[in-house]
Amino acid sequence: AVKRRNGSWRKKILDNGIGRTGLTLLFITGAFLIKDKLVPVQVQPGFLLFYSAVMLSAWSGGFLQGLLATSLAALLMDYFYYTPGLFNMSAFETVRVAMFVLDGLLVTVIASVARASKHRAEEALELAHAAESASRANATRFRRVAESNMIGLMELRRNGEIVDCNEYLAHLLGYD
Repeated sequence: AVKRRNGSWRKKILDNGIGRTGLTLLFITGAFLIKDKLVPVQVQPGFLLFYSAVMLSAWSGGFLQGLLATSLAALLMDYFYYTPGLFNMSAFETVRVAMFVLDGLLVTVIASVARASKHRAEEALELAHAAESASRANATRFRRVAESNMIGLMELRRNGEIVDCNEYLAHLLGYD
């Protein structure tokens, strides 16, 4: 694996709105080209390949990119595969496109919520690692102070029982 400075190329693309939109266009174009070149003309046009493009767009880019992918897929199907002319569909074709749009919206919402949850979990994990590191640093500083014998330190339980004390305090109290 090639390591890059300042994050990976994937993160740079996904953190950029233009990059996310470019990925959406790439996914939709890829689905359209596969459908157009590989699916025989006799086969009833369907949205199956476009579902993948919508899901990938929503997962990689979020809600707006999923919405864009759904819209573009519906427009491409309407224009290229159904009754000639934009928005000149039969009732059956209109129902199919409407069902795809509803399914696309559902997939978009689910994928974008999952994406947001993943990002929140990653941020929480980073905070936990930072807190753990700070805790270790504080424990190290406290141990150094306790072992330095510059001040007397004692650890007590709530009932007054002595758990531990450093050598300096033992010396001050006459327990050499």
